[in-house]
Amino acid sequence: MALAGYRNGSAVINQLLVDGDLRNVRRFCFSGGQTLDYDAMLGRVRSSSYAPREGPEHAAMIEQLSANFDRYAAGGEVRLVYRVDVYLGEKA
Repeated sequence: MALAGYRNGSAVINQLLVDGDLRNVRRFCFSGGQTLDYDAMLGRVRSSSYAPREGPEHAAMIEQLSANFDRYAAGGEVRLVYRVDVYLGEKA
């Protein structure tokens, strides 16, 4: 299911790194995560700007969220794992 407003940043990052006239570019990677029960997971999904707010896409999203939560939860919680890449460079 495509989510309205979601943008994959890789094309933008590539453009900035290749065409951005940057030098001394460095990448830093950070990891983290959240452990959520169903209500917290639902709130997390609903707070995403690209999540559908109403209609059939919203209903399908909630149905899939519930199915995935039931499938992957352990002890009534799921763990979301994040990786964040930060690029720093100097304008030439």
